[in-house]
Amino acid sequence: MKNIMKEAHRLTKLIIKKGDSYKATFRLCLSFAHSKAKKVAKTIEYRTSRGHEVSVKVGEGITVENLTVNGIKVIENNNDKYRCFLCKGYIYVALEKDYKKIGATRPAQITYNKEMDALYEDVTIERKLKDRKEEEKALRLANMQVECKKHEVFLDRLLSDINFI
Repeated sequence: MKNIMKEAHRLTKLIIKKGDSYKATFRLCLSFAHSKAKKVAKTIEYRTSRGHEVSVKVGEGITVENLTVNGIKVIENNNDKYRCFLCKGYIYVALEKDYKKIGATRPAQITYNKEMDALYEDVTIERKLKDRKEEEKALRLANMQVECKKHEVFLDRLLSDINFI
């Protein structure tokens, strides 16, 4: 538990921006650190507000690996991130062959419960951290290039100064 708290504080310091609530950001990071600590791919089963029985196993990122609706296996062993994925508030089934299995005439949006919402938030935080790391890496690279330019200009002036030699 102590390591989870430390990790949550570290993540919060990485992603917090000016004007953000530390408390709210920490809560999200704590949720993420906790789920990361017990990172077990499990199947989540729930009933939608319309009474449909849904069973979901989330794969890498926001990709839905397995999806069963009312006992009908809509998706099995999915590795394509654009076939079926999590969005804010619902699962999006994009392929025609998949959404026709559940009787839909267009891409289906299946609402989900609070547990799935927490999972989506975790993935979103993971993406923010990855983006932040990439931003920091680009900033460091830009700073290094500026420093190199400064030294280059200094060397040019130094070498072009006749009185120097």
